[in-house]
Amino acid sequence: MQIWPDTYTEWIAQCTGRNALAQYAEHANTYVLWFIDGPVTYRFKLSKDPSADLTDWETNHKDDANQPNQPRTGEGTPISANLSLKKTIGLPDPVTADGYEVFTDVHASTVSVAVNVKTSPTGTDPTLQFRIDQLDPADDVTPIGEPVEGGELDAQGNEILTLQIPGTSTVKVSWTVGGIAPSFGSVGATLVGKGSPASTAVNAEGVLEIVGTVPEGGVYNGFPLVTAGLDNAGLVHAIYADSSGRLTVNTIAPAPAGAIEVQVNAEGSVTGSSFLDTFYTITDGYALTLTRMGGSSQKAGKASQVVLFEDPNGDLSVLNTINIPIILMAKSQSEALVSEFTGDGTRRVVLRRERLDGNPTTMTAFFSGFEQEL
Repeated sequence: MQIWPDTYTEWIAQCTGRNALAQYAEHANTYVLWFIDGPVTYRFKLSKDPSADLTDWETNHKDDANQPNQPRTGEGTPISANLSLKKTIGLPDPVTADGYEVFTDVHASTVSVAVNVKTSPTGTDPTLQFRIDQLDPADDVTPIGEPVEGGELDAQGNEILTLQIPGTSTVKVSWTVGGIAPSFGSVGATLVGKGSPASTAVNAEGVLEIVGTVPEGGVYNGFPLVTAGLDNAGLVHAIYADSSGRLTVNTIAPAPAGAIEVQVNAEGSVTGSSFLDTFYTITDGYALTLTRMGGSSQKAGKASQVVLFEDPNGDLSVLNTINIPIILMAKSQSEALVSEFTGDGTRRVVLRRERLDGNPTTMTAFFSGFEQEL
């Protein structure tokens, strides 16, 4: 769900009052501001015309915005129990050449690098790409296992890379620049490590209980898994850190016997400041249950999103948002859904791929579920 406060004063008060992390996309004449609180996204469009609101945003809040969302619980209280590592990566300012940093004695099953490019780079076709390697702890030099590479950052924005590191305690974070005379100023990067999260089993009463640990680096629908299990009805219950950085509980119903599985995919280039829709008409006399959606974007930053709508009239005259838009950051992201719609031969589901800035990029998107005859 999205909420658009009437004034900037109201929006910033909601943001700071919830200890939320402000995000923004900058355009020629406006800033599009948002923050996420649980299932709700609060948005505001701030004009660049001179005003007290603009001065407050650019003076007091802009420099601290677009930070990666950290896992949290309650009203903005950070979770610290599972964070076994947090180290700032020693990047030069500005970043103009390739470099790397090696971290030893890393005691975690999963490491992530959170990158924040706070200002627009200069040069001709400048790019900045990060990579995580696990190294043999015997010599702290020899790479082992498969590395993880981020996207080629070419504008202001951020991304998060995550790598499982079972059996090693040495990690190398490297960065590569491209283009002619590239210069990236005010780049922040942090290495964060997490231990193995807790797992569950279902007791005799059908209640999930924490019993141990899941496999190292457990993931649920693309997000770090905290706990999961099956109840006596065969439903999957999962607790995980979602794209808002908050713990989320979800239940996913498996497709029942005789149901018709539905999978809709979309892929291709989306021009800047525009969107492309893909349509699925729900079969007349059937109920469509949506279980999952997601997508990916070739460009890094927070300028691409995918969102699902219900189109009850089949002509785009009325669009009801099904999910909070998934902001894409040059990697695949997905989330669970539990939504049901009855088909009448007209009602459709609209899968929208959207670019929020003026640059084109290749985007993919999908949703899945099943239909049952009523």
